[in-house]
Amino acid sequence: MNPYFYDRMFNPQYVNADYYHQLEQQMHYEAQQNQKVADAVKAMHDLCDAVKDMDQNHQDITFRLCLFELAKVFGWK
Repeated sequence: MNPYFYDRMFNPQYVNADYYHQLEQQMHYEAQQNQKVADAVKAMHDLCDAVKDMDQNHQDITFRLCLFELAKVFGWK
């Protein structure tokens, strides 16, 4: 390892601690958001599993009710 690079990269005398803290917060936020995306995709997969064994009429009813629920939650007009 290059000691000059290591000294410059990690030495608090040269490094802006606030900048690294900001980067750390941004990475944490991104990780949380990515986990929420994964959870939403899993929930959609679970919904598809729950609906796939229904007859067409009940699948249509379920689809419409889910759309109504989305509209209610997100305030769609």
